[in-house]
Order: sequence, then structure tokens, then C-alpha cells
Amino acid sequence: MPFLRSCLLAAALSGALLGALPAQGLTWWQKSFDEALAAAKDAKGGMVLLYCWRKDDGYCSSMFGGTFADAKVQAAVADYVCMGAEDAGATKVLLEKYGVQKVPTVLFVDPAGKVVDVVVGYLPVQDFLVELQRIAKGEKTIAALEQAFAVTPPAADGTPYLPQIVFVTDGEPTMGLTNPQQILELTKRVDGRAMRLFALGVGDDIDVRLIDDLVLQHRGARDFVDSREKIEAKVGALCQKLAQPALTDVTVRCDGIDVFDVQPTRTRDLFCGEQMQITGRYRGDGKKRVVVQGTQDGKVREYAFEVEFPAVAPEREFVQTLWARQQVAALLDGIRRNGQKPELLGELRKLATRYGIVTPFTSQLIVEEGMRLQGQVPTTAFDSNRWNESAGGVRDGLGGGAGRWAGGPGTGGPVPPGARTATGPAGPASPGPARVTGARAGSQAVAESKAATGSDDFYLGAVRRFAGDRGAAAPAAEAATADAQKNAPVRRAAGRVFLQAGENLVEQELPADWSKTAVVVEAFGDAYFALLAADPKLRDVLALGDRIVFRDGTRIVHVQPAKAK
Repeated sequence: MPFLRSCLLAAALSGALLGALPAQGLTWWQKSFDEALAAAKDAKGGMVLLYCWRKDDGYCSSMFGGTFADAKVQAAVADYVCMGAEDAGATKVLLEKYGVQKVPTVLFVDPAGKVVDVVVGYLPVQDFLVELQRIAKGEKTIAALEQAFAVTPPAADGTPYLPQIVFVTDGEPTMGLTNPQQILELTKRVDGRAMRLFALGVGDDIDVRLIDDLVLQHRGARDFVDSREKIEAKVGALCQKLAQPALTDVTVRCDGIDVFDVQPTRTRDLFCGEQMQITGRYRGDGKKRVVVQGTQDGKVREYAFEVEFPAVAPEREFVQTLWARQQVAALLDGIRRNGQKPELLGELRKLATRYGIVTPFTSQLIVEEGMRLQGQVPTTAFDSNRWNESAGGVRDGLGGGAGRWAGGPGTGGPVPPGARTATGPAGPASPGPARVTGARAGSQAVAESKAATGSDDFYLGAVRRFAGDRGAAAPAAEAATADAQKNAPVRRAAGRVFLQAGENLVEQELPADWSKTAVVVEAFGDAYFALLAADPKLRDVLALGDRIVFRDGTRIVHVQPAKAK
């Protein structure tokens, strides 16, 4: 439901008269709005039904001539003081007062002039009757959430428990308290027992940012259900998760070593079957003590581990990429919330280009690097704003990666010059938003939320356990994801980043004229296996394919398919 900004003015409006609506069986108030509010005090419904409309608008005509003309609707609204406000003339000030951005809109206003509820857009008779029944019952989303936080816990029987709220929503806040920051302040104020909030957003017409902020503030989790998914699977997974808390109020510290650039900055509760991944950097080396602390069965538990922090660990170079992905995801979230600030963009581009992570702000840099490695020169300078506007249907790989903790920026992106299409080496791009818009609602906002938080579902562990959870299209989607990862234009192996440049995968930052000095090695020939024998760690590099260019010590090696004999 489109967002309706409720902005009440202190000044009273007098003389705002009903727009010219024909009678059509309903009694429409013909005096001022102030007088309508006064009359609402004595009305059975206790509110003014303010119908906001515009002349010559087809939806308004259908709402008035169809929905309001129905006998059941007229009977249902008879308890209210019904008044019309046209988006023109004297009554236009009422639409401005209440921040009405779309017509038709029906406001339900109490005698004090406060919006109690709202229906935005055209609704046919049955749908409008459902809304009227909901309003008559006083069912209001934010009020219900407030009551849930303020509920009195059951009598204690000696068994500790974790207070939890499940919040299911299919719309944006459009009644009563609608300001997201005020909603966050309200739930924080009434939450006296550190309750956990788990939210499920259904459809696209939801305030994604508010959901993210609520679960962050109340240390829960969230998921989204679109029209192609089974809500039963998500609800079942959530119930399974909530039934098995393992450790709450989790903290992790490293004693005796300087740790910094840690993500996430705030840990969540740990449930049975889950993993918790925390990445960071450190100064120093040696055997140190890592302490995990939390609450279990009402008692504080502490688990200590002796961990070796090496000065250099070539065999664990993949950890650098895990850390970089978490940092990039945090930066993208900062951009989503605060806009494209130069310091955020600068750090994002530095990390993303160094570790080969495709984002909406580095996609063109990847393309230009691929052109350079082919000996081509980009014809235009990089402009993130221009690129974001023109990205259109290009998928930039946000949200890619397999498993719960591999979320965040992926390896998809635009196809570099010379790369083949989805059936060739470039492969299909991984899903995600083509740009970061900072949208609060819609499918774009959902995609950006998943990309920035690195977590997109309630499922335990990294793998959904039952095919029924995934839907009929899951096997094909998983196959497409695997193919995309295998053939993506950015690949990683042995701590190195490779870009698709024509038919070759070329190691990042090689000189543009690498072909002049490269040593050609036939794939699976004697020289090929001699490379492996001399340096077994090259197996991950060679596993990328049979057209690879990489640095081997001081020389550049170009692996090519064996020539046909």
C-alpha cells in the first residue's frame, strides 16, 4: 500500500467545504471540515470519513460511482461523518494537511483531527468492505506491535525463556503513527524485557528499511515472501528456528591481540543448527584466547578457545575475500541509508576492485580492467551516477553466493567486452539490484536489503534441507546459480582475482601487453603438469579452465588448449 505521510498541522482549518459530489444515496457533509470534526463526536463511528478525490480521474470515478454506490458499503459507512475533499479549490488544503499523495484516498479522522486509519487507492466493493471491517475492529499494525512489546509475561515457573515477537506485514505504516523513526523510538521505549523481533514481509508494498531497522534494534531476523514463494515454507522455517535457541546475547572477544574492522558490529542470537560468521582484521600474531559468551537457560555461559593467529597464512587466503565481502556489504548498507557520500564510495571502490567484488559502483571498473587486459582503451571516463542510471536490466551480482553466510556482493555483473553470452564463458549474471537507490519499498528495496545485510532467510544452516521448502523451480534456479558462479566474469582462486578478457581469464593487474612476454603452456601437456609439480598450490588456478593467464614468480604463463593434430 503506497505510503501516506501523516503531517498534522496545529492550525485549525475553517471554511474548507465539500468538493462538488452528487448525493448518490449517501449523505455527504456540506459544511466545513471543522464542523465535520465536531459532528464526529456524536456520530456512532466517532470519526470523519474523508474521501480525497480528483476530477476526471478514472479511479476516483470508479470508487465513487461503483464502490460508494453499493448498498452494503453505504450501510457500513453510515456511522461516520462522510465528507469529500477535492484535489482543487478550497478543499485542496486538506490533502496537503494530511500529506495525501495519491487519489483516491479515504482517511478516517478522529474529532481531534488525527488520522486513525487510511485506505489508499481504488478498491472494489468486497475489498473495501474488508477494510471497513478491519477499521471498525480497530486493527492497526503499529498499535498491535506496541501492544505486543508491552504484553505482560506469563507467571514464572522457574523455567527461563526468551521473549519473542513474530511480526507479519504486507503493507507500509499508513495509519496513526507512520513516521519510521518515531516507530523505532516507540518500540524501543516500550520494550522493557529485551524482546526479540522476527519480521516477515509479504509482497513488495512494505517498508523494507523499517523492517530491517526493527530487527536490528531488537536483535531478531527478517525474511521476505514474494508472489512466487510459498509463505508456508518461510513460516515453518521460522517456527523451527524459534523453537531451538542455543545462545542469546552473544559476544565474541579476542584476548591479547588488537582486532579491528570487525563485521558484523553487533552479533545476534545463535539458534541450533545455525552458524555464526564474524570477520575482522588483527595486528600481531601467536596463540591467543578467543572467548564466546552468551546466555543459555537463563545462565551466562562462556566458551574459551586457544587459537593460533599466524602472521601469514597462504593456505587461508580465502578468508580475505570473506572479510572483504562483509565490509563491502556494510558499505553498501551505509550508502543505502545515507546516500552516496564520497568517503563511502571511495572505500567501497578500493575494496571491491582489490578483491574483485562486483557492485553497482564498481561494475564499470571491472569492465574497463577487462578492456585494458585485452589491450583496449576505455573511451569514456568512469562516472558512477551515469553508470547507475544506464545499468537498466544489468544484474550486478548483489546478493549472490551460496549459503546463508556467503551473502552480500557476489561475482556476477555486466559482460566484459569480448566475453560470450549466457551460454558461453560470461554466463548468466547472479541476481541482485542493478543499482543502489535507497528505496524504502518495492522489489528493488527488498533486493538491496538482502544484498546489504548478507542474510535473506530464516532457514537453519547454509542449506535448505527439504526440496519442498524451495519450490518447484528451485533445482533449475540452483543449476543456474552454479553455472553463473562457474562462468562469471570475475573469478577467484588461490587468493588471486581473474577477469574475463576475451576468451581468457587473466589475473588482475597484469600489464596490458602481457601477451608479448607470456610463456605459452598447453593445457594438460608435460609443461602443464610440471607447473603443478613445482607449485601444487597452482591447482586451484588451473582448475579455472583451459584459457588462463597468471603470474608464476617473475614470469607470466598463458595456458591454452592443446592444438589439434
